[in-house]
Amino acid sequence: MKELFSIGPLHVYFFGLMIAISIISAVCFADWQAKRRGIKDDVMFNVAIIGVISGIVGARLFYIIFYNPSFYFSHPMEIFKINEGGLSIHGGLLVAIVSGYIYSLRVKISFFKLADIAVVAMALAQE
Repeated sequence: MKELFSIGPLHVYFFGLMIAISIISAVCFADWQAKRRGIKDDVMFNVAIIGVISGIVGARLFYIIFYNPSFYFSHPMEIFKINEGGLSIHGGLLVAIVSGYIYSLRVKISFFKLADIAVVAMALAQE
């Protein structure tokens, strides 16, 4: 991987920068679409934050459970090293969708109204 710069033990790679830019672009797009459709600013922003965090957690858990569980159960501290790879888009999408559904129930907004915006934003977030 191409390293852009490092600050002590922290290394910033080009790939990571592109992922960050794509996620920020997706959140901005979702916020813009939400405003156009009469959804409060904070609702779509919360969906985006919940989706990103739960997506990363779900992607990691799915990878651990379905791809190499014996290694991670024998080396549990390796679970937290997502910078070394090991994320699965299947688990990320599944957990993010479920989290978004639960949030939509909590704020009493149609899940499909939120999902209609989020599905395009998720495509943008896929570097």
